[in-house]
Amino acid sequence: MGNDALQEILKRIEELGRENAALRATSQAALHIPDATVPYRLIFEASVLPRLLIDADTGTILDANDSAATFYGVDRDVLLRTPITDIDTDIGQLVPRGSQFSIPRRRTKHILPCGDVRSVEVTSSAVRLPGRTLVQWDVTETSQETVSRGVQHRIDQSYRHIVETAADLIYRTDIRGYFLLANPAFLRHFGCSADELRSFHYSDLVRSDYQYTVQTFYINQAMRRLPNTYLEFPIRSRDGRETWVGQNVQLLREGRHVLGFQGVARDISERKRLEQPLADHIAYMHRRNQKLTRRLRRLRSANTTLEDLALTDHLTGLFNHRAFQEELEHAFQYAVGQNVPLSLLLIDLDGFKQVNDTRGHQAGDGILQAVGALLNERVRGSDVVARYGGEEFAVILPGTDQAGALAQAERFRRMIESTFDGDHITASFGASSIEYDVTDRRMLVRQADAALYAAKKSGRNCVRHYGLLDPQLRSGMFAVVSLQPAAEGRAEYPENS
Repeated sequence: MGNDALQEILKRIEELGRENAALRATSQAALHIPDATVPYRLIFEASVLPRLLIDADTGTILDANDSAATFYGVDRDVLLRTPITDIDTDIGQLVPRGSQFSIPRRRTKHILPCGDVRSVEVTSSAVRLPGRTLVQWDVTETSQETVSRGVQHRIDQSYRHIVETAADLIYRTDIRGYFLLANPAFLRHFGCSADELRSFHYSDLVRSDYQYTVQTFYINQAMRRLPNTYLEFPIRSRDGRETWVGQNVQLLREGRHVLGFQGVARDISERKRLEQPLADHIAYMHRRNQKLTRRLRRLRSANTTLEDLALTDHLTGLFNHRAFQEELEHAFQYAVGQNVPLSLLLIDLDGFKQVNDTRGHQAGDGILQAVGALLNERVRGSDVVARYGGEEFAVILPGTDQAGALAQAERFRRMIESTFDGDHITASFGASSIEYDVTDRRMLVRQADAALYAAKKSGRNCVRHYGLLDPQLRSGMFAVVSLQPAAEGRAEYPENS
């Protein structure tokens, strides 16, 4: 073999090496779209459409993304060994030329390796590299396109017809609760247009006394990711008309993100009207049953308890400390079982020791009797007033939450201040409610005692609720009263009361 032939072979080997290196660079993300700032490989792989990279001169498939491998039903390596002329029926009928691969958009048929034939639309674009041009094909199946679009259109039209003609109130809100859209029945009911509705928050349409309940309902559904829920509540239209609705609410999600709510509400006003007399009667019987149960319990206790364990305080005629503990236990168990509020007030008379020291115990006893009578006259039938010990009183408030307890305590405080102004007697109040990590009645008493301690420290003649104390102060007050639990008797305060 001559030197010229050898040089020709070496030159050809070098050219083949350069071509192989270029192909490897193509497969390893070396390609870039002109003027783009992201690697071509990332764009190529990210496409949800089947995408092929073709040598425009030879018709060789240089690369294919995962969507293409799925569409043609073979591994990527198999696809790379298949000439494009074996796949595309139009190209397969012609002698490969670059222009045939670069037609911007055309409809053709592709033969899958399994033998199936698919109608497709091929979109071509050039990928230019130094010294060569490649062609990128994006393949869209059109076999079922016309049928699918027609079916989907009919489905959409049917769905729209159902929603727009439904008598139920159908709407959607965003995650904040602002309306996005509503059906005609909803708009007619509230007397507003679709544009006006978008300025409304759903709570604007709920009767004021139910707004907190409904807001809590929506928040709970979103936080717990509940797909469907149901709630009944009253709503008001713009003209003031009130309607009770029963509402199914669907949580709208996209992956882990909550987008909003979709509701279907039905007018249940007539049912509520028919149910109301029965509900009123049940509530009346329930109240009577509570009173009868309480009276029966007192009678049984009176018949079985010795004189030293009697339920009544001999001086004021109120429940004594033992009876108070029994009443509180019953109230606590009922509140927990029925999931209703319960609050407790502990009351300590300010300046009482000075009355005893200067005017004698008889005068002090008269003040205790008068305060006990005053409290007992101003409570509801379900409330319980007790003499807790010494100059301390307790009031059990079933069905009363934090706000109600504070309001009642403040009424008592002003009443005592004005009634005993001449005796320079005022009262400090400590309040607690079962919503603040209360596990039993003793905890409820200790929290009220800590609040009473804070009231004393704040200058007396004031009201403090355990739930509203500064966390650091609350912890300190609770630690102090825990050294001598109020549940075991009267708490002692460092300063003279």
